[in-house]
Amino acid sequence: MNNECRQETDKLKFYRKGNVIYGEFKSRVDYDIELAKQAVELRSCISAGERYFLLFDARNLKSITKEARDYLNSDYVTKDMMAAATLVDSAIVKIIVQLFMVLNKPSCPVRYFNQLADAEKWLQEQEVPVLQ
Repeated sequence: MNNECRQETDKLKFYRKGNVIYGEFKSRVDYDIELAKQAVELRSCISAGERYFLLFDARNLKSITKEARDYLNSDYVTKDMMAAATLVDSAIVKIIVQLFMVLNKPSCPVRYFNQLADAEKWLQEQEVPVLQ
């Protein structure tokens, strides 16, 4: 993974700590396909094709389109992701994340959390040695 890569747009920010890529919305957003593609492009720069864990802060999420949900769950997007933790802070965001997990059946373990420390702990528990 690229240790120096920190990527931002006007709506998104991604950075790496160890084998975890952290991401967040900078302000309240409606997550559409264009924003989803930007997020994946930023993550791809940081991961450089290596496997990683994702911790995404979705507390500024207002809504997500079906097109964005389908894209975010595609094999192309999830192939290098070992597990994903999502931070939520409201009932509405929690419902959006739950719907995503039920409707899209993520190909890697995904959970939502209210506390950053809990999300980081869960991701550490998901870590298993990768056979070369």
